[in-house]
Amino acid sequence: MEVCDEYISKLQMLNSGGFLDSAEQVWNLDETAFHTSELFDKVVGIKGMKQIPSQYNGNAKECVTVLPFGNAGGLQLKFLALYAGKLHLQSRLEDTHNMCYQAVNDSGYMDQLIFANYIKKVVFPAMKSMKNVIFVDGHFSHINNLLLVRYCREFFEETGTRVEVFCFPAGQTCRLQPFDVSSLVQ
Repeated sequence: MEVCDEYISKLQMLNSGGFLDSAEQVWNLDETAFHTSELFDKVVGIKGMKQIPSQYNGNAKECVTVLPFGNAGGLQLKFLALYAGKLHLQSRLEDTHNMCYQAVNDSGYMDQLIFANYIKKVVFPAMKSMKNVIFVDGHFSHINNLLLVRYCREFFEETGTRVEVFCFPAGQTCRLQPFDVSSLVQ
């Protein structure tokens, strides 16, 4: 009950502070990671063929993380596609019509640097209200992200636009978060 009271109190502070006055001020995201080698349980080949060539030998697993981001007013921003690897491959962006923000790290899983840079480069420019709130889940890359805190402060100093990052209570994102992509993928 204490967690619920604290959550409601924080929401009331956002509301009285003018952060929830319009749908355009309320932002949300969620990411999901998957392994490309586990995408297909069947393959198509020529009838009678004994062996079908594969990009993977059964051991290789490339992790890809996808993060959609938008506001309650219906604005959907470029999604982030995070690949495991060392290089940005331009071919991955073909046919995305500039609707994809691509990043690469060693693991393919979201980290604090990539998350903060995505917010700075894609989300901040899309914010039109002077007060905004970003609702996040408790993933380590979203909370206690000192680089993101610095970017929010710099954004405020440069533009006068305030951004609050609000973390949903643990274990409740499937009930509270509009962009709960994990339930869509399953």
